[in-house]
Amino acid sequence: MRIGTRILHEARRLAARNGRKWFTVIRVLRSRKPAAQDRRAMAFYEANNPAISLSIYRVR
Repeated sequence: MRIGTRILHEARRLAARNGRKWFTVIRVLRSRKPAAQDRRAMAFYEANNPAISLSIYRVR
């Protein structure tokens, strides 16, 4: 199991153990243009069938 998959599965297991149906994954983008690893991570999260879509908020 890859590290990203393992973290996602452990977060889901922890949420279920605490009686939660949902959990949130937050990725902080450091610039307006996502780096390669950011794009890869976002594609990974999306591929794991999220219940809601990605929202991006820019804060100055």
